[in-house]
Amino acid sequence: MVDFAKLRSNRGSTLSKLTEKLETLNKGSSTQKDERLYKPGFDKKEGKGYAVIRFLPAKEGEHFVRVFSHAFKGKDGWYIENSRSTIGEEDPVGIANTLYWKKGENEGNESFKNIARNRKRNTKYFSNIYVIKDTVTPDWNGKNAIYEFGGQIFKKIEGAAKPEFEDDKPMDPFDLWSGADFKIKIVGKEIPDQRNGGKTVVPNYENSEFDRVSELFEGDDAKKEELFGKTYDLSEFLKVKTFEELAVRFKKVTGEAHNKLESGDPAESVAARLEKSMELDNSVDNGDAGKTDEQSEPKSQPTASSDAAEGESVLEMFKRLAEEG
Repeated sequence: MVDFAKLRSNRGSTLSKLTEKLETLNKGSSTQKDERLYKPGFDKKEGKGYAVIRFLPAKEGEHFVRVFSHAFKGKDGWYIENSRSTIGEEDPVGIANTLYWKKGENEGNESFKNIARNRKRNTKYFSNIYVIKDTVTPDWNGKNAIYEFGGQIFKKIEGAAKPEFEDDKPMDPFDLWSGADFKIKIVGKEIPDQRNGGKTVVPNYENSEFDRVSELFEGDDAKKEELFGKTYDLSEFLKVKTFEELAVRFKKVTGEAHNKLESGDPAESVAARLEKSMELDNSVDNGDAGKTDEQSEPKSQPTASSDAAEGESVLEMFKRLAEEG
């Protein structure tokens, strides 16, 4: 607590501190980095990267979470926000996209569909991991982190928990005793560069795979417990703004209300609208062929729901989600 006499004697000297603080905040507002987030090293010159990680169970909350978001440029800046579909609710951008897509189909006009495509929903997953080895960025070796990944990696997890063939044994990737190390194999892939019409090399993760089933830190439960205690609660990534806040932001960026094209039955249920929105997302995605992990969105997207039973295993969760779907 600063007393009044000290405040008076220091008048004028705090301006420089205030200016410095404002500059720091302004710089941090756009470039602030979450030091907990792990990104596998990728050597652009060599066109490859290799890392071995272990997916970890979370001490608090779900073992992994799925986050939907939208990022597009409008007439008045960028719209970069998490979607309320992340928490199973309708979202202003989802409503607008559904309306534009429907109008495009009804009128046979691709320009309306392109608006929806440009504003499409993106998907990311977050999980706790332990980095066993990263050949490009070895500073991560032996550390726990949060791994942000996309559709290609998620399909590997899904494939391990729900094998395609009946003679393959399901495996819980998050089990410390009977899970498996995950080998991230990154290969540079050329794709069209929309910025200049040329080509650019991006990391592709489709060759990544789980190793054989093995115990992490074999026989050393104390070390497992120590690592388990360091895991993060991933629920913070599920935070989204209110529908009203997102609708206001959408209107500011695009110059139009999210329901501008709406002329359907006003009694249409929220569930029906959510279903239409999901159908649209599948249509807009156009599959994963040729896309990188950063670009792709899986067509089948089970997630750890907030009402999952306590102690439910990943295998049980996938089974439950399949039955619910």
